Amino acid sequence: MVNAGSTRLRVLFVEDTPDDAALIARNLAKGGYDVEPVRVDSPAALSKAFDQERWDLVISDFTLPIFSGFDALAMWRQKACRAPFIFPCGREFTEKRSPISCSD
Repeated sequence: MVNAGSTRLRVLFVEDTPDDAALIARNLAKGGYDVEPVRVDSPAALSKAFDQERWDLVISDFTLPIFSGFDALAMWRQKACRAPFIFPCGREFTEKRSPISCSD
């Protein structure tokens, strides 16, 4: 559901689980955003998405079957995408990794 006066937000999800992407999209919508989500789960699809669209936000899973969130981050940097890139932190990430900055 879209609220009157909501802000349009084109979100690229780098996510292998559709339910996880949908959960984040629903929460953004609850926050007042008109979310236009697109989900990709391979390096080829991610590269195509970066080449064909302009994104407001990129949200990436950290662990994917074919490639990693760090691979996605490297592609984001290579394509000089200006949208913020976010790794939602789950227990696996916070317990096994030290903090990182995506905008080094």
